[in-house]
Amino acid sequence: ALQGSKLVLVGIANSLDLTDRVLPRLQVSPVYRPTLLHYPPYTKQEIMDIITSRLEQGSTDSVTGQSVITPRAIAFLAGKIASLSGDLRKALDVCRRALELSETIARKQTLLKPMNPRALASPTKSPRKGYLQPKALP
Repeated sequence: ALQGSKLVLVGIANSLDLTDRVLPRLQVSPVYRPTLLHYPPYTKQEIMDIITSRLEQGSTDSVTGQSVITPRAIAFLAGKIASLSGDLRKALDVCRRALELSETIARKQTLLKPMNPRALASPTKSPRKGYLQPKALP
């Protein structure tokens, strides 16, 4: 190492063994040993609060005015993510995919609706009109 040189290395990882796996030479001398900062995973309540606050910023149904994702669904998702990994990115990704799927379904329903409600009404003329009726047997 050069005298007076300063190097700052910042690594972000989901696992605590990043330095052991990727940079084992840093463990040779205590001078070079990195300082590890551990951030605990998000809890269920924290995930629920973050998702709810993000959804309140603009994802209400324009027709009913209700939240697109129900509080019960948010609680279920937060519980699952908190028990598996506590990774908020995964929870936000699930919400994003759910909103995209909902939007796709809504677009398909809009495309399938007729523009003129009278278009589905029965025809003005009977399709049987003009055909001969079978004669009754004597």
